[in-house]
Amino acid sequence: MERIGESIAVLDFGSQTAQLIARRVREQNVHSELLAPETSAAELKARGVKGIILSGGPASVYVEGAPDCDPEIFALGVPVLGICYGMQIGVAKLGGQVKPTPTREFGAAVKPKDRIVPALIAHMYRQADAIVAVSRGVQHDLLRLTGLPESRIPCIYNPVITERLLRLREEPLQHPWFEAGAPPVVLAVGRLTPQKDYPTLLRAFAKVRQRCPARLLILGEGELHADLWRLVQALGLTDAVAMPGYEPNPFAYMRRARVFVLASRYEGLPNALIQAMACGCPVVSTDCPSGPREILDGGRYGALVPVGDVDALADAIVRGLEGQLPTAPDEWLQQFEEGHIVGQYLRVLEG
Repeated sequence: MERIGESIAVLDFGSQTAQLIARRVREQNVHSELLAPETSAAELKARGVKGIILSGGPASVYVEGAPDCDPEIFALGVPVLGICYGMQIGVAKLGGQVKPTPTREFGAAVKPKDRIVPALIAHMYRQADAIVAVSRGVQHDLLRLTGLPESRIPCIYNPVITERLLRLREEPLQHPWFEAGAPPVVLAVGRLTPQKDYPTLLRAFAKVRQRCPARLLILGEGELHADLWRLVQALGLTDAVAMPGYEPNPFAYMRRARVFVLASRYEGLPNALIQAMACGCPVVSTDCPSGPREILDGGRYGALVPVGDVDALADAIVRGLEGQLPTAPDEWLQQFEEGHIVGQYLRVLEG
């Protein structure tokens, strides 16, 4: 593959990663343009681009409701790199859940058009010069689907640890629960949806409260707010649980919480877990498919517990409150830093 020269087109299928890549590439004196996914091959040729990044595609052209892209871009004779997101490669709802990898997402499909998506993914992705998977789980799934060698589908994580995160985590926090002498705070961040399994977290926290003083703060909005608050009331936790909704700077909370907890049933690559680690907060997570295990290096840098196991989750939270959970070193977290990741993308494009 030739070197990319001075112009890269980033076709944005709605991902923050695409915008970040475009900005950071420009900072390295490489011109980049953030364009709509339907931008034609003719227009790209006229712009003289020397490399193309498909952020969220091209398999998404076959998913119901997703924007289309011009298949002729593969005939332009320039490097094409597709970034495959586990949760974003498809948005088709199957059995009421969005699956975290292509095989899981479409494997149980009922509609004939959804059943053929894996074959279409394999066909289209074989035409790309390179494909980037954002987690090992997605990478392994695509290797099975496409039959391509691992060298063609490298794993590059999302650029989760950004300059903005590092700045915001140091901002002052005015909250009575974080005043000196207050009970330690257990923190959870994420939308109030069935995927996040907050009922298991609440029941585990009720057991934690029987063993030591603590408070639980859940930041996020969602359709289950009323149901979850009724469970809080039934468990007698109204004085120890708060659900204030969306918080624009969760990083200041992560910096000061005693333990961060992810109780999800499934994930792609949970950004909040990485963000909490970058803020120096000990973490507890369910061992759900497929991201937490690789983020925590198999449990080396945080506690992994079975999905839906109230007792195991409670035990892990108590260990965190007692300071018995390790935190990740900077060397491990580097793989999630924006500067490191943009460099990886440029190396892939340059071949």
